[in-house]
Amino acid sequence: MTYLFLESPLILIVLELAVGLLLLFVAQRIAVPRWILPAFFLLAVGLLAVQHFVVTDAEAIRARTRELAGAVDRADVDAFRGYLHDEFDYRGLNRNRFADLVYQQLQTYGVEEARVGGFEMEIEGDLARVKLTARARIQMDDVGIQPYLGRWRLDFRRDQDTWKLIAATELNGPAAAMPLPPGF
Repeated sequence: MTYLFLESPLILIVLELAVGLLLLFVAQRIAVPRWILPAFFLLAVGLLAVQHFVVTDAEAIRARTRELAGAVDRADVDAFRGYLHDEFDYRGLNRNRFADLVYQQLQTYGVEEARVGGFEMEIEGDLARVKLTARARIQMDDVGIQPYLGRWRLDFRRDQDTWKLIAATELNGPAAAMPLPPGF
């Protein structure tokens, strides 16, 4: 129900239109109190307003993840580091070492059109586990532009009012089976 009423404006609008048309149809066939249609209109507008102003944890995590992908796309490692929790871990690398690895990889390979989607989420209190698909185009000097497609599990922890990435695991994709580069 949370998804329907708070996270999916298109579905809510379609549902409201269907109910509104049904009410109009019924109002033409039988006598209904005059206040029903205006009340429904106010309720529909109110639900859309609530949906617009209320940000659920799932919406906040999706937004943070897209912002993180945007930082990779722009090669903005300082912004990227800001999305990582102080206790972040990736294959034994802490927050700063992982940001250094990302910086090195972005210097070696150009990343274009980094995108995330296909979210599956479990949220319990201040912890969230997200599985998603990451896509990008990677510029490699020796072979040109190559597509990247990988499935990731990202663990987030709420730090005050902000969700921060605490762990990342590539479930499948090129880096899942590769060792870390020398020096990491």
